[in-house]
Amino acid sequence: WHFGAQALYLQPKYSGYNQFGVLGNTASGSAPTQLAFQAVNDVFRWGFKIEGAYDFRPENDINLNWSHYNNTTNKGNILVPAGSSFTDALSNVYSSGTILTSRRSAWDAVNAELGQILHVGGYSDLRFHGGVQYARIKTQVSLSEPDVISSTNYSNQTISYSGVGPRLGIDMGYHLIPKLVIYANGAAGILIGPTRFYDTGAGRNTLQLVTGSTNAIVPDLEVKLGANYTYTLTYGSLGFNLGWMWNNYFSSQVNNHGTDTHESDFGLQGVFFGFVFKTAG
Repeated sequence: WHFGAQALYLQPKYSGYNQFGVLGNTASGSAPTQLAFQAVNDVFRWGFKIEGAYDFRPENDINLNWSHYNNTTNKGNILVPAGSSFTDALSNVYSSGTILTSRRSAWDAVNAELGQILHVGGYSDLRFHGGVQYARIKTQVSLSEPDVISSTNYSNQTISYSGVGPRLGIDMGYHLIPKLVIYANGAAGILIGPTRFYDTGAGRNTLQLVTGSTNAIVPDLEVKLGANYTYTLTYGSLGFNLGWMWNNYFSSQVNNHGTDTHESDFGLQGVFFGFVFKTAG
C-alpha cells in the first residue's frame, strides 16, 4: 500500500477575456482620456493533494488521488482622479472612486488510474498509466464601481465547468543515487461535461441577468518536474517529493459579455511538496 499527501502552492492563470477584470484609468495627470481593461494577476495560494495506491503485482499499481485548490484575489484601482469625471461612449458619467474587483478560483480533480512500471537499464524507470479523471472548475468575479449619481454599479459573474473523461500519462524517473530520483511526469486527458455561466449586474436603476450553459469537450494537459528522496524504514519506506507543476484546461471557461461569447483556458502553476509512505511487503 501507498499513502501520500502534498501541499500545493499554486497560481491560477486565465487566457482571453477572462484574464481581465479591472477597468483602469489611462489618463495622464488629472484629465482622464480613456478607460481600459487591466489584467488581474492572481496571487499564489495553498491547496492540497492526497492519494492512496495498491501494488497488486510487482510492477502494477492502482492509484486514486484528489487535488483541491481555492484562491481569492482582491484588487482595487482608481477609476477617475479626484475632482474630475469621465464620460464613456455610452454617455455614462463616472466620478472619482475606486473599482473593487474580487476573483475566486476553485479547482478539484479526482484521478483513478492503473499503472505499469518498466525498468530501463539500471538507472531509469518508466511508469505508464491510464484511467479516468473528474474535474470541477469554478470562477467567481465581483466588480463594483461608483458613478457620478452617487450610486454603485456592480457585476457578479459565475463560470463553472465539470467534466469526466479518459486520461493517459507517463512518469519518467532517473536515479542519481540509489535513494534520490529526479523525474519528469506528463499526462493528458479529454473531458466532457457542462459549462455554465451566470451573470448579474445593476447600475443606474437597471438590473441585468444573463445565463447560459452548454456541453463542452475540454483537453487537459499536466506536466511536473521534481525530485524524490526515499528513506528506508523498518516496516516500509518514506519518500519526500519536491517540484514544480503546470496544469491547463483548454477553453473550459465560457462566458457572455454583451452580445459576444468568450472562451478562456484555466491553468495552474506552482510548487508542490509532500511525502508518500509505502508499507513493506
